[in-house]
Amino acid sequence: MADFAKFPFPVCHLPGGASVRPLSLSDTDEWFAIVREDAAHLHPFLFWADSPEAIAAQSADEKEKEYTAHVNYVKECVAEHNTFPLSIVNADQQFVGLIEINMDFENKKGMISYWISSKETGKGLVTAACNAVLDWLFLPDEPNSGGPGVVRVELWVCTDNKKSIHLAERLGFTLEGTARCRECLHGKMVDHHLYSKINPKQ
Repeated sequence: MADFAKFPFPVCHLPGGASVRPLSLSDTDEWFAIVREDAAHLHPFLFWADSPEAIAAQSADEKEKEYTAHVNYVKECVAEHNTFPLSIVNADQQFVGLIEINMDFENKKGMISYWISSKETGKGLVTAACNAVLDWLFLPDEPNSGGPGVVRVELWVCTDNKKSIHLAERLGFTLEGTARCRECLHGKMVDHHLYSKINPKQ
């Protein structure tokens, strides 16, 4: 069965000295720090992000258990071959966000998701990183091409996430429809827009 082990993702250099590259275990601590320090920014739209209040209420033992669970999760992400996590790295070579690709190789279809720290928003970094990832996904699955030959890429966006909606539009995705009550996000059912982008060479 095909997997990402067959298609190594190259380090993609972005404008201004930033880059996007495969997630590394060395990113673990920076990722954990962002999740805790930037909770108010991440919590509203990410099911795994704790609220600032929950983080503030944690005991030292609870924080240690959460860190251990986080380390194990990063290890699983790095080892997984059908889900591909990519680190967004700023000009100072600091981990500042993540793009995740979930693949259906049989149907040549991928789904992407992303997040970035609040300090790096508004700089065009996610747009540049996603464009680089899309270019790679659309490379043909042929010898020496370096890409998986994806035909369709999907992007699900919470209908309240205006910034991600604007990003989908900038990336050239097409709105296909809205799925009602698609996700239970922190105890509340939320609707999602489904966007797609088709390989221009298809």
